[in-house]
Amino acid sequence: MVRFFLLFLMLVTAGGCAWNPNPDPVPRQPRDWRSIPEIAESLYREKHYPEALTTLLGADPKLLEDQENRRLLWRINHRLVTVQWYLQKAIIALVKGEKDAARLEVDKALTLYPDHEPSLKLHRALDAITIVKPLPKELPPTSSPPPAAFSPADYFLALGRSYLKKGDLELAKRAWRKGLDIVPSHGEIIKQLKGLLVNQGLRLFGQGDFGASIGRWEEALRLAPDDPEIKGYLDRARKATEKLRSIDP
Repeated sequence: MVRFFLLFLMLVTAGGCAWNPNPDPVPRQPRDWRSIPEIAESLYREKHYPEALTTLLGADPKLLEDQENRRLLWRINHRLVTVQWYLQKAIIALVKGEKDAARLEVDKALTLYPDHEPSLKLHRALDAITIVKPLPKELPPTSSPPPAAFSPADYFLALGRSYLKKGDLELAKRAWRKGLDIVPSHGEIIKQLKGLLVNQGLRLFGQGDFGASIGRWEEALRLAPDDPEIKGYLDRARKATEKLRSIDP
């Protein structure tokens, strides 16, 4: 549950705003409080749930002595709770690496409440998140002498790709680092290693492990110091870490 909370907190705070179920200013109440249930019902039908709730609760308490008004209050609360439930299911699916399932649950939430800001944030974030699923482990490829046309660095490039195809990400990174020890400016090795590190960082970030994701992205940034995408990921992860520290009791 901690990871779910961390990811949800990051997504809500990344854009600098949070959902407020009691918007300010409070909708102006009509002079005739007996017309308030009709106004609240209209807001409910138009999917303005926080406004409907505020309108109904801000009126004369005697309104809720009426059974129909209590039923309206229940419907509004039930709709808000249902939207939150779909959002929570989306976050759980995302942490499991099930991006399509997460999108389906977010779509359900937005169908009920198109202006629900946390669901909108997650919906936008899904387009930028890359899920890296671990592949089944197999035996590492058998090493063979490099072809005559290959330089030693090119050999480690090819070896890393073969490990990556087999799903052994750590061996792939180790092979590419050896290649960079030979030719530090090898463009293709830098591209392959940077892409792997960025994707690992995104996966860890999606799991709520901000510290580990920062480590991957810092290593990727050393390979490409001017990459704006990596800088953006690092900035978001560091801000989320500071936010968590500030609220840590």
